Amino acid sequence: MSKWMKTVGILVATLLVIAIISYMNRASIIDFFAAESPVEIQSVEEHEAQPSVATEVPEPMEELQANHNCTIEGELLDGNQQWFQAKTRLVSIVANEQTYDEALGESHRYFVVQNTENCQEVFSETLPVNLSPDYPYYLTSIDSLEGELVGIIGTNQFFVYDVMNNTLSQPLRPNFKGERYQEDAQSGMIVALETWGKYIVGYAEDEGVFAYNMTIPRSPKQVEPMAEYEKANENYTSLFLLKAAEDDQQALVPNYNANDRKFDLNPMLEAAQPIAQQMTKSAKNEQYVILRLDNKSKTAVAIDMQTGNRIALPDELTSKSDAEIRAWLSKQ
Repeated sequence: MSKWMKTVGILVATLLVIAIISYMNRASIIDFFAAESPVEIQSVEEHEAQPSVATEVPEPMEELQANHNCTIEGELLDGNQQWFQAKTRLVSIVANEQTYDEALGESHRYFVVQNTENCQEVFSETLPVNLSPDYPYYLTSIDSLEGELVGIIGTNQFFVYDVMNNTLSQPLRPNFKGERYQEDAQSGMIVALETWGKYIVGYAEDEGVFAYNMTIPRSPKQVEPMAEYEKANENYTSLFLLKAAEDDQQALVPNYNANDRKFDLNPMLEAAQPIAQQMTKSAKNEQYVILRLDNKSKTAVAIDMQTGNRIALPDELTSKSDAEIRAWLSKQ
């Protein structure tokens, strides 16, 4: 046998030995590579058998009470009962034996609040006579974000009931700084109430607008207007600066349209913001009131108290002096 044939034979034998050894150790090689890989392949059956991931299901909202069967003894005028469904409170004013007047008959001034879950009384009070026993009190909704205030309007005074805190205010009768003129028996009647933040703003017939700070519900404080202007028809325009969050304020010039019986709070600023306190007493009966925003340039805001509207000032005028602004306004 030649040398070349021997070399080929040795090479073939070596390859055969390597193949046999590889076949015998194939399981160890597979285990080695499987241990290095973090990925585990699952069959379809194994995947479906795995438990699903638990997700938090939000609790359902508490369902409002759909109706109630509460009644109250006494005579009830239209509009003198309101149900605050979310708070399960039924608010009423009735005339009953307790308020009956021997000379004038029914007197609608018994105020009562019931829990509509069990119809039990949670608050009641006999309201004082306002001018005459036969002049009824009326309930009126007060437009608030929480919807938890109700006005109780007499002839020339009113109360505010706080549904959430089960609190009735003291009787509130607005006072006015400037002289008011009584035109007839209806003069001074409270005809509108609305809220702005922690304040209640209202209108008294022929007398004008007023505002109360309701921070302490039992004893609200009347807010004096920052400026007041008497118009030729003996009516007044009032400007109130009411505080919002922190140092921000809003300027309101409320007005009441007797024909439409619509009350507008009429804010002068796009949003409440800091206002510099620079008003003087001489501005109390000025047609034009100039406020200064508490910013770097002390931007001027001009208000026409005759119309109750804000006047758009040219940009170059907003940083000028009050005298320059008034001179410009007088020429418009």
